[in-house]
Amino acid sequence: MEENSLEARLRAAGAGMRASERRVAELMVRLAAELPELGIGEVAERAGVSPSTVVRACQALGYAGFQGVRLAAARARPRPAAPDGHLATAAQVARAAVDALGATVDEAAVQAVAGALAGARRVLVSGAGLSWPVAQDAGLRLSAIGVDAVAPADPLAAGVLARRFGPEDACLLVSHTGGTRSVVDAARAARERGVTVVALVGFRATPLAGHADHVLVTGGHDPAFRLESTASRVGQFVVFDAVCLALIDRLGERAREALDAFAATSAEAAW
Repeated sequence: MEENSLEARLRAAGAGMRASERRVAELMVRLAAELPELGIGEVAERAGVSPSTVVRACQALGYAGFQGVRLAAARARPRPAAPDGHLATAAQVARAAVDALGATVDEAAVQAVAGALAGARRVLVSGAGLSWPVAQDAGLRLSAIGVDAVAPADPLAAGVLARRFGPEDACLLVSHTGGTRSVVDAARAARERGVTVVALVGFRATPLAGHADHVLVTGGHDPAFRLESTASRVGQFVVFDAVCLALIDRLGERAREALDAFAATSAEAAW
């Protein structure tokens, strides 16, 4: 790895780290090749520490948090060759993300989430960063099939709404890393008020998953781009497509009437 690698930073940190933090740092050095696919909870479990200790270890190494370490480890990987061109490589990565869903999501989980959303009075949908477009799409599609859904553009606004929801409501929160602070805070606030929380995440052992009643794990690490790009969102879109299909079956006539209204509105908006 390059001189600015985890190992180099560990040497530079020297004896200034606590024993628990050094144990985490040494583990991350050994697992450098795996880090892009690991969640903070998995690293904490392997090191025998809390997630907060993992964050402190990352900060002691000069990163803002665990996500910074993951991205650094991903960037250190050699970029795969693209003998058939970059379009073919991108398509291959996206197909791999979809093919892997069967190992992390099953029909029972999809039906459980559909049941929770169908029975909710209102549904708050939120995501940030690269997961924000997925959350916005999910909010629109829920509205289109007759679910009373709101997807604020600002994650902070979602946090405010989460504190105004109650036991009759639900939250759908999207975060590939499962560690985005604004999204995790919204989940925590909603859960404290009895709101049913659904998490759409890339990794199971994450802070967001820990605050959720239902967890859909989509995976989708993207070695070709060395960070979460389209492949991570492809899995999220496909899984939520499945949830919407299950919702349409559950909602019946309500969904059909909503879809007809959505189609009419779309037609009026077109030239």
